[in-house]
Amino acid sequence: MTERTSMLTRLLLCIGAIVALAGSAAANASAASVVTSRACYLDDGSSTTAVVAASGFVPGAPLSVSVDGFQVATATADASGAVSPGTVRVPPLSSNAGEGTHSVTINDGTQSASASFSTTRVRGDFSPSSGNPRTLKVSFSAFGFNLIAPSTVYVHYITPKGKLKKTISLGKAKGACGHITSTKKRKLFNFTAERGRWILQYDTSRKYKKGNSKTRYPWATVSVKVSRIFLR
Repeated sequence: MTERTSMLTRLLLCIGAIVALAGSAAANASAASVVTSRACYLDDGSSTTAVVAASGFVPGAPLSVSVDGFQVATATADASGAVSPGTVRVPPLSSNAGEGTHSVTINDGTQSASASFSTTRVRGDFSPSSGNPRTLKVSFSAFGFNLIAPSTVYVHYITPKGKLKKTISLGKAKGACGHITSTKKRKLFNFTAERGRWILQYDTSRKYKKGNSKTRYPWATVSVKVSRIFLR
């Protein structure tokens, strides 16, 4: 082997080693990951928290934890570069929102990783909310009905005397949280509605049972006052 060939061989070996190291660094840089315990969390009107864990960071490194771009906590990676599950606070939903999407990011100064999740409140509604109860057509909406399992959403009509009058199906809730953003318009009352205050209970049970704190499925109610001519 000539000296020129020997030098070329050593150069190629060096280049190979550099490429291998670069590939290893790239693999390590992309190894960091963040996960949340759920794809959707309930916003109960108080303090909403998400459970977060991570791995693949620099062992022992100080970490910055951000939600939607704002730092909310700090942590330290353990000897394996992981972070044990912990909770982070997330922004509450606005008063008229049924669902929101968020991102949690963890950064060790050299690399970062993110995970997306949603928050929701259990809510039912219809629009428009006023008109002649004999002719009014509305679009129904529902949020938070897949928190336990993928479900069909029902609306139970409860008369002013507290009796079940009718049950309708709104269809299957979509997404991790379980939303129906807007149904096709239909008559709010496709029967003669007596005057007084009606309760529309949204839930995931075909059979009606009045919701309470021990009910095992998501439910929400809307109060509807029916007068002779107007609904409000």
